[in-house]
Amino acid sequence: MKKRSVNWIQEYVAQQQNSEAPDEFHLWTAVSTIAGALGRKVWFDMGNHIVVPNFYIVFVSPPGVVQKSTTLGAGKSLLKKLDDPPIHFGPDTVTWQAITDTLIDAADTEEIMNPNGVVDYITMSSLHLAVSELGTFFQENDSDKINLMTHLWDAPPDYTKRTRMDGNIIINNPCINFIAGCTPAWITDNLPSYFIGGGLSSRMIFIFADKKARRLAYPAKQKETQRQKVLVDELRKINNMRGVFTMDADARAYGVEFYNTVCDMLDSEAMDPRYKSFISRLQTHYHKTAMIVSASTREDMVIDMHCVETAHMLTMSAFTKLQQVYSLIGQTKEVQHHELVLGVFDLVDKPYLTEEEIFNKVCKQMGHWHFKNALASNVAARHIGKKQVGADIVYCRIGESP
Repeated sequence: MKKRSVNWIQEYVAQQQNSEAPDEFHLWTAVSTIAGALGRKVWFDMGNHIVVPNFYIVFVSPPGVVQKSTTLGAGKSLLKKLDDPPIHFGPDTVTWQAITDTLIDAADTEEIMNPNGVVDYITMSSLHLAVSELGTFFQENDSDKINLMTHLWDAPPDYTKRTRMDGNIIINNPCINFIAGCTPAWITDNLPSYFIGGGLSSRMIFIFADKKARRLAYPAKQKETQRQKVLVDELRKINNMRGVFTMDADARAYGVEFYNTVCDMLDSEAMDPRYKSFISRLQTHYHKTAMIVSASTREDMVIDMHCVETAHMLTMSAFTKLQQVYSLIGQTKEVQHHELVLGVFDLVDKPYLTEEEIFNKVCKQMGHWHFKNALASNVAARHIGKKQVGADIVYCRIGESP
């Protein structure tokens, strides 16, 4: 086994501590950065199909809280330092036509040694897409782009584009690596309920955060250090990886156990049906992540026990985030108002509030008529209690007596 001079992911996260973003955001930025460097040049053979280590990662947090754009931009800046071969980045105009045109222009011919020791010359097109706001990428009724992104996550052997001028254009071995940020409000307002059941959401890794990891009023500008140079040097080596990842016997046995766990989750009647589409792709997420961990720690493209155990932990951690994100999708305005009114009691130290005090906390998010309905719905659902104290009618959370 030939280890890297550093564990790339751990070193990257350690060097991002001058940031208010949570370590989990930095960790998945590191995953996306390695995936961008690897592109379509590597894969794992599942037997009847291959898995390529590209990702669709979405950071979800309120605006301005954890610096989503700065966080994902840090990884992109490292990829820009790679020039042999260079990384192809997505277009500024993010129509589906622009994406396919850029994929065509990104075609590279790679020399890859096959298992028989013979060099194959393979044409492939890899793109790294870093989008600060998901809302600028997916527009209303953007079904063509959703279908394109859904299809390309699997890095198919080819993609056919039909044009009026040129007829059919075939893109060989296309691959998109995608990382973006968005707000909970955008998900609620723009993603319909069917997005969950559709293929794209189950291909995405959503990472949710609503609090700063640390408070930095004046974060120092990151300087070029020897440690950062090591990161870039190792990323260059990762960028030059080619061919098939292999898996040792212990890791393969662990993978069988993981697969059976996934099947048990799918068969469970207690499992929320909304999550089953994601669960059905857990094994693919797991193998994508195992390749990334291997590239982060080893130079020999072997997936060992450390790789699969870490991949298991990361993919299951991503699965636990789904409840926070999926609960936002398809949420009606009435439900939003209900939650806003109930949430007021988490923002104040007083044991009880008058109707006027509650309304003053939410009047910028809803009108008085909607507020009255939301307050009444909370009382009817016994989430909020109501009683008279002296001359006032007051409200409190159920179980918190005024």
